[in-house]
Amino acid sequence: FFSGNEFPFEPNVNAAFGGTWQHHTGLTATLDFTYSGNYFSQVANGPELFVDSFFLADFRVGYERDHWGLFVFGDNVFDADYVDSVSRDFADPTMSTATLGRPRTVGVILQANY
Repeated sequence: FFSGNEFPFEPNVNAAFGGTWQHHTGLTATLDFTYSGNYFSQVANGPELFVDSFFLADFRVGYERDHWGLFVFGDNVFDADYVDSVSRDFADPTMSTATLGRPRTVGVILQANY
């Protein structure tokens, strides 16, 4: 029935690149990039279940000492609009539901290690 279809949630290409810089004074910075190629979000592989590729960038900058840290972070810093998944309503096959990806998020983290 589904012979020859692609596996759901398996992008044709997936890539991630990132790095962290740490200074002996405690300053630290992290930058991450993620790319997800297009994929189908259900085994049926219908065109309404197709998810386009997307690119995300995240960062974290801060100060860290022995038992604590203070950081500013940003996720999806370019505020990319993307769909994470699409599902078909089995009760009404003419309807589909999409889950949107996370929007740009910026915040502060106070971290305690014990």
